[in-house]
Amino acid sequence: MRVAFLTKSLISGDNGQQLVELAKGFCRRGHDVSVIVFYPQYQLASELREMGIRIWILNKRGNWDFFHSIANLIEVLRIEDPDVLH
Repeated sequence: MRVAFLTKSLISGDNGQQLVELAKGFCRRGHDVSVIVFYPQYQLASELREMGIRIWILNKRGNWDFFHSIANLIEVLRIEDPDVLH
């Protein structure tokens, strides 16, 4: 199953570690996992990359950068074509 996780950022304390553990667990069970991040804050990315989990950074520049980031998200979802978006 192809699973994509969508999150604001991948930093410690911002639910980032919980998402990393969840994504790694899905990967260990044989699922194809990717993580999509709105903001370019991704301290925990190395743990995901070590397991072969793809990371997409949407580079949202602020609260008013809504349309640009949604357009980027749609493009990533077309490429990834996940069965589940969490």
